[in-house]
Amino acid sequence: MPNIATAKLTSKGQVTLPKEVRMMLQVDSGDKLQFEFDSDTQEVVIRKTASKNELEQLFAGWDLENPDAAIEIRQLMEDELDYDGPVGGEQI
Repeated sequence: MPNIATAKLTSKGQVTLPKEVRMMLQVDSGDKLQFEFDSDTQEVVIRKTASKNELEQLFAGWDLENPDAAIEIRQLMEDELDYDGPVGGEQI
């Protein structure tokens, strides 16, 4: 069963995320969020984006100077994260 929370949109277009949503997303002041809008269902999905520190930890064991590393990382993203690539067909 989905968790539902409501918030009010201010005249400046701002929304305060309810405490229970912040707790579920494990976000705090200063964290960056990604908003994905589905025009068919009129739904918005909110995701916490990885911080620089989290990305550094994630890729700490990779030799990023090795061209094969980009191929392996992209494959992991596609397999594990259901990632379809950058918007607009850009290449990594």
